[in-house]
Amino acid sequence: MPRLSRLNFVGALFFSATAMMAATSAQGALVASWGFNNTLAADQSGAPALTAINPLGQNGFVTDTVNGVTQQVYRFAGGQGAPEQGGLAVSTNGLITGNAYSVDIVFQFDSHQYGWESILGVSNRVSDAALYVFNGSQLSAYPVAYGSTPFTYGDYHQVTLTNQGNGSVSGYLDGILQFVTTTNIFDFSAYDYYNPEHLIHFFLDNGSEYATGSVARIGLFNTALTAAEISNLSYGASGSNGGGSSAVPEPSILGLLGLGLIGLGATRRRLKGKKAA
Repeated sequence: MPRLSRLNFVGALFFSATAMMAATSAQGALVASWGFNNTLAADQSGAPALTAINPLGQNGFVTDTVNGVTQQVYRFAGGQGAPEQGGLAVSTNGLITGNAYSVDIVFQFDSHQYGWESILGVSNRVSDAALYVFNGSQLSAYPVAYGSTPFTYGDYHQVTLTNQGNGSVSGYLDGILQFVTTTNIFDFSAYDYYNPEHLIHFFLDNGSEYATGSVARIGLFNTALTAAEISNLSYGASGSNGGGSSAVPEPSILGLLGLGLIGLGATRRRLKGKKAA
C-alpha cells in the first residue's frame, strides 16, 4: 500500500474509533442498578441500596427463569390495602438532578388482581398519578396516557419510563413505545413537599391498585434514554434484553482504537527510519 494511502487508512481507523467512543459516552449514564443477587445493594459502589417495604414479611429472594435464564429475583408480596403492600423504594437524591431521568425495570406480575396494578411512582404514595398496568391489559401513565401493546401476566417484561425534564414523558413495554405525553406527574419537583428525598416507589400504591410479583432488574439513568438506547440495554441481570447504555466503550471499539494507535506508531517509525537514511 502506498505510504499516503496507508496513513489515510490508519488515520481513518483511529478517528472512527474515537468517534464511536464519543457516541457511546454521550448515551444516558447509568447512575445505579440493582440485580437482586441475594442483596438489595446497588451494583455500583456508593449508590444507595433499595429499601424493602415488607409489612407482612412476605418479600424475599427466590430463583426464577427470566427470559430463558435462571437467576435470582426479588419477590414482592402482601395484602391488597396500602398498609399491607410489599414493594421497594429508593431515594434519588445525589443521583438525579432536576426532573430528567429514566427508569428501566424487568419484572412480572403473578396475575391480574385488580383493575390497576402499580409499577412505579414519585409522589411518595400521596397521589394516584403513577405508572400502572391498566385493567389487566396495557401500560398507563394515569391519568394522562395509555399504551396499546397487551401486558401479559406471569411473564417477565421490560418496562421503561423516560422523563425529558421539560414535561415530555414516554413509556415503553419490551422496547416498544407505548405513549408520549406531556405531564408533570413524574417530576420530583411536583412533590417536593411530600417527597423531599425524591423517592421512587416500586409496585406500591396509595390505595388498593396492587399485584404480587417478582423483579429481576432495575436501572436508573440520569437522562431520558432514546428508543435505540432502550432496545440495547445491557446492565445487571443476564435474563434481560440486549446491548448497553453505559459509558464504558465496547471491547470492539477499544480494539479498533488500539489497532489505529499501533498502526500510527508503526507508520511513524518507518517514516523516521527513511528520513534518517
